[in-house]
Amino acid sequence: MISALKDINWNQLYYFYEVGRRQSIKEAAKTLGLSSPTLSEHIKKLEARFNLTLFQKKSRKFVLTSDGQELFFSCREIFENGRRIIDNISKHSVGGYAVKIGIQESLVESLGLQFVSEYNDLFAPYGTVHTIRETNAQKLTIGLDKGEYDWVISLEPIKSRKTQNECIESYTLGLATSPEIFSRFKKKEDLLNTIPLSLSNWDHSLNKLVLDYLGEHSIFPEEFIYTDHREFSIHLAERGRCITLFPFHQPDAFWESRLKIFTLDQQKFKIKLYASWRELSSNMISIQKLKECLKLKNKPFHYNDQDLLIDIANIPEEKLK
Repeated sequence: MISALKDINWNQLYYFYEVGRRQSIKEAAKTLGLSSPTLSEHIKKLEARFNLTLFQKKSRKFVLTSDGQELFFSCREIFENGRRIIDNISKHSVGGYAVKIGIQESLVESLGLQFVSEYNDLFAPYGTVHTIRETNAQKLTIGLDKGEYDWVISLEPIKSRKTQNECIESYTLGLATSPEIFSRFKKKEDLLNTIPLSLSNWDHSLNKLVLDYLGEHSIFPEEFIYTDHREFSIHLAERGRCITLFPFHQPDAFWESRLKIFTLDQQKFKIKLYASWRELSSNMISIQKLKECLKLKNKPFHYNDQDLLIDIANIPEEKLK
């Protein structure tokens, strides 16, 4: 009977985790350096210790039962965190854990996701990449400090002495309305001061940047439309009911043929995305690969390689067409 942590055979728990990952005694035994019979015996002892059936054998695979799945998810968190600890203190690249990236929800979120997809190909040999959406930079800061994220992407640098920040890139954001309404005004300033400006209910950081940008040009819209749904504001803009924000980096032939996208003279509205991480994590392979990605001028050389994961997983030829 297990009544305390000291009663658990942690090696057996790790053995269970590796069998669960691979759904195979044979494959797990190779990784662990054990014989298949020895590994099977350890699994039986663990099941007896917990008084649970953890696996069912189906078509040569060891499939987790409902009890096995519950235990597996708990073990995954334990052993991935263990690998993080080793990766942080070791001089070698350990990996073997999922990187958790917090991304500030924004109109330019897709740019951050493009960067993360490039990062994914650099980190793929060491683990998987998970993304989590947050509505503001403050929540990202708290999550980063608590270790809930390995690194984050936001519209502004994370203000903490324990954090390092680097700009991913600068992007241009445009304003958009219907061509008909745009053509009725002699000056863009009069258009912006008169027609309602559509802003996001949740993207407060971007709203502030936009209003600061307009304020620098002595533009103060008389009316605002706030919405959670970007397409609503685009539909309204198409019909000349408002002015909305439209990123130049997202070519969309459908909308570009229906909207007039413009900036204020030559003063383009520039917006930056920042990657931030804890200084204490700088030695980890997840952060090393982030720094490598930040220095890349082009996509990783295997960005379009369809066989990347097949090669990483060392999938036998007999399983492939």
